[in-house]
Amino acid sequence: MRIVAAKKPAVIFLENVKNLVRHDQGKAFAVIKKTIADLGYSFSYAVINAQATVPQKRIRCYMVCLRDTDKKFEFPEFLGEPIPLKSIN
Repeated sequence: MRIVAAKKPAVIFLENVKNLVRHDQGKAFAVIKKTIADLGYSFSYAVINAQATVPQKRIRCYMVCLRDTDKKFEFPEFLGEPIPLKSIN
């Protein structure tokens, strides 16, 4: 967050484990969200399983934060059958 405060990027993209949202009764997630908001960014998050785009069950918490708080970020839907590992050549 020190780098974000100094550089003020237009977009912050964060990724973490799926249980971040619930860890410590949500306290850790609340601290992250508040810290980002205090720096003047919007905060959007989604827990996504990317198995339709990569050949593994990969459930992660993705966070997108925008400096322009008038803009709204919407996560895309990841639809489709899981990609089997044997499909990689």
